[in-house]
Amino acid sequence: MTLTTGACWSCLGPVEPVDVAALSAWLRAAPPAWPNLPSLTKPQRVRCAGAVPNVLWLPLVEQALALLPHRPDGLVAHDVLLSRVRSGQSHPMHVDVQPDSWLARVHVPLVCAGGWFEWEDEPGRARFEVGQAYSFDTRARHSFGNDGEKGRVHLV
Repeated sequence: MTLTTGACWSCLGPVEPVDVAALSAWLRAAPPAWPNLPSLTKPQRVRCAGAVPNVLWLPLVEQALALLPHRPDGLVAHDVLLSRVRSGQSHPMHVDVQPDSWLARVHVPLVCAGGWFEWEDEPGRARFEVGQAYSFDTRARHSFGNDGEKGRVHLV
């Protein structure tokens, strides 16, 4: 999910734990139709609205937003989606261009099978834990990938 407001705020790291049990169970039982992308550098993405029952993802978004430190007034989440990075897939170092009102990107890992994030200015790879909400500024140069045996899925 992408957060926007009139203020500029960003952080890197875990926000708070969130309960992902229902959405994770749904993913195992009835996974979405992931787009068939030929590129191994782009994640497969499915917009939650219309593809995932609202009762499974809306509470997670509300919970993650409520836990953000320094939460500004007028905070809005948009472009909420499920993002899957396939086994062996990686995306090179890049910067995401964002509008001036952009605040941060929040990831809530649902399936972590070797997924990682890396920032140009920080040594080492960050590995996110299932059920933890993370926020970070994607305007900083970063890369991501999955060296696990299965795909990793995040609510973004």
